[in-house]
Amino acid sequence: MCFVIVTSRSLLWSLLSIAVTLGHLIALAQPYWLIGKPRNKYDGDHINPDVSEERWSPSIGIFSSCRQLTRVSQESLGLPDSILCTTYTRSFGDIANGYWKASVVFYAFGFLILSFVFCVAFISLCKRSICHKSIFTVSGFLQAVAGLFIIIALCIYPIGWGSDAVQDVCGEDAAPFQVGDCGVGWAYFTAMGSTVLLFVCSVLSVQADISTSQDEIQDEINKGKSLICLCW
Repeated sequence: MCFVIVTSRSLLWSLLSIAVTLGHLIALAQPYWLIGKPRNKYDGDHINPDVSEERWSPSIGIFSSCRQLTRVSQESLGLPDSILCTTYTRSFGDIANGYWKASVVFYAFGFLILSFVFCVAFISLCKRSICHKSIFTVSGFLQAVAGLFIIIALCIYPIGWGSDAVQDVCGEDAAPFQVGDCGVGWAYFTAMGSTVLLFVCSVLSVQADISTSQDEIQDEINKGKSLICLCW
């Protein structure tokens, strides 16, 4: 018989685990890891104070970038806007530089683990153990391991700021750990914030395990209840 056990701490862990996974997914998919200074459309120059419209900011992520189309390209593609945000890579080998490739590898390992925990977060509502171990503590350990992989990825990423692809967006002054004319974009901060929350989830998993192992839970099961909700 399946018992659905929900406590405030286990529910918080499940929801936060799902949010963290989605946060990393959003960060990876966005081209806003580095954002350049505003420029005037079509001429590629930095912003002209005499021109108050037709401005844009180039940006680049690990897999994608926002670039300006020429008027000819814009007309041929039938696009209403001259700024196109799309992937610049067709394969792993097209990633901007070797450091970013290494970053992707570590990030991929971490994200695969998170994807597994994402599924476990749903299973935890009606199953408390996996391989005779608490499903929460196993998941918390995996979240900590995933966090370490992602931290390594985020630390390696700035070393690749001196590549040609970054200099096209951030200027020739861009170098390892120096963004040149760019600023660090919100996608990178999203990845950092999601990683911090990932370790919060890892700690919270212990509390989730404690809350679902109380004597009150067993008492409710003995009474024949299949849906058990506790507010602690």
